[in-house]
Amino acid sequence: MTFFMIAIVISLPICFADELSLVYDANRNLVSGDGRYRVYNSLNQLWKVYNESDAEGTLLQEHTYHPLEERVLVKKTYDENGWVESVYYIDENYVHVVNATGSYNFTYVYHEGQLVAQVNPDGSKLFIHGDHLGSSTVVTNESEEGAGWDDKLWSRIPRRPGSAALTGTGIRERDTQ
Repeated sequence: MTFFMIAIVISLPICFADELSLVYDANRNLVSGDGRYRVYNSLNQLWKVYNESDAEGTLLQEHTYHPLEERVLVKKTYDENGWVESVYYIDENYVHVVNATGSYNFTYVYHEGQLVAQVNPDGSKLFIHGDHLGSSTVVTNESEEGAGWDDKLWSRIPRRPGSAALTGTGIRERDTQ
């Protein structure tokens, strides 16, 4: 009986797994198949993301790239009601966020190329602890308490060109740059 129960528990993830039919363009960019439709610019950079399976869906994100550097300059987020938030990546250390509740400035601190802290608009600090692989897996506050995991945090952090993405949405895509 115990063996039977173990076999059932182990097979559950397989039984309930969804199958996605992902569609890629000629440059191997993900276009659709996961409920989103992506449009890329002439430089092969993600430009727009729509809800649904084509460009007729609701616009969810729009990216504007820096003209000289390989990085996002502005990321605008929308929902079915319209504009939600704009994120301005001034440089790798400074991000300005504008949404319906106001304007917020975030500062990012690096040590020897590794992100180590975020200074929030209210002056509070979050400390990002890297592991031996270069991933950031633990975030603590000034009281050295676990600060939890905020996916919105990762969508704002600018990534240094040539650096590994802070990964985990597989890229539990923390950064769409």
